Amino acid sequence: MNQTEALNLAVEMLERVAPGHNYDTREFHENLRTIKATISPAEQAPAFSPKTAIVQGEEFCEIERTTIEGRDLILMESCRDGGEAPTIIVDADTYEIVMDEVYNGFQDYCHEESLTS
Repeated sequence: MNQTEALNLAVEMLERVAPGHNYDTREFHENLRTIKATISPAEQAPAFSPKTAIVQGEEFCEIERTTIEGRDLILMESCRDGGEAPTIIVDADTYEIVMDEVYNGFQDYCHEESLTS
């Protein structure tokens, strides 16, 4: 796929994601990775590679990691619904859900911790 084909595919994908269309988020992200690799092939693959996990019967994708007060945490979003659904925060060591129904990423975790302290 050349750069023009990649850009045309990107435009087509964005049009399909427009409101009122039912588009598989996982397919969108896979195509986006392919397009990015085509447009900037000189760049190396990122050291961070998204991981997925089945949580409560639904597949979630890792979108960010951080350490807060010595606790390693992973922010994950629904692979199916993406940003349309709340995210969850998982403990990176035990893989247990720390918080669900997260709307503001790690800020929600920090806010909850400040309330319980």
